[in-house]
Amino acid sequence: MVRYLLILGISFVILYPLLVKITVSLMTEKDLMDLTVKWIPRTLTLENYRVAIRALKIEDSLVNSLFYTVGITLIQLLSCTLAAYGFARYRYPGSSLILAILIFSLAVPPYTYSNAVYMEFRFFDPFGLITLLKGSEGIVNTMWPFIIKAALCQGLRNGLYIFLMVQFFRNLPAELEEAANVDGAGMVKVFFRIICPNAVPIIVTVGVLSIVWQWNDSYFTAQLGPRMDFLATNVLNIQDLLRESTGVTDFMQQDTARVSAAKNAAAMVMSFPIILFFAVIQKFFAENLARSGIVG
Repeated sequence: MVRYLLILGISFVILYPLLVKITVSLMTEKDLMDLTVKWIPRTLTLENYRVAIRALKIEDSLVNSLFYTVGITLIQLLSCTLAAYGFARYRYPGSSLILAILIFSLAVPPYTYSNAVYMEFRFFDPFGLITLLKGSEGIVNTMWPFIIKAALCQGLRNGLYIFLMVQFFRNLPAELEEAANVDGAGMVKVFFRIICPNAVPIIVTVGVLSIVWQWNDSYFTAQLGPRMDFLATNVLNIQDLLRESTGVTDFMQQDTARVSAAKNAAAMVMSFPIILFFAVIQKFFAENLARSGIVG
């Protein structure tokens, strides 16, 4: 009984913000202004979702977010797997120091060097090719900053992904690769035919984490990304989008309670794909998490 009560209490603390957003997003303006209404609305309504979906431009933003998230995740999986395998199997002077610096980078908030990253891509013009092809300097407001960062293991939380994969590869028996080498397999064939199939648990784990963080990233997407509709950036700018979709004079005169309900509905619309994704993959993810040996 004590164990279940403890789990229930911890779960409530974790789920409390989500429960509040769901409740508020289903309330009418009258319920929001009623102090006696706390958790269960007297009148359920989906009007807030209709307003939020129209403001978020869901047709374009959903497709763009899916394309961006899946594409960057695939690039990160390939680059991080290669880097982690190199750290785990090949030793060279300074490799331990580089890995230590990589692990230390996990403690550095990305916002502290975001301006440097922006300036790097703003004036990114090797041999003047960007100016020649694009007509202007830099590659900001395009997908290229994310592609380059993901390919060079500099994307969101890539240090964590590499660290987890290094620990997994170090636990793989080296005899597998030695047997493949005896059979005449080269380095590339060993990696793709032996290592990758055996690394499915950690690849799935890292892939799920990458999808969640990429989907929710609004900071770097707004700073470096193309001027396209993404769910994360649209939710960040929902106030302005609500004004555009409902009309400035009409929206500005509405009560703040209605605005709050629409914002919570927009946050839930953005969360639904991730919740659905976890509902589908959670069993497979939990099994692979246990097999990868990073629990506890």
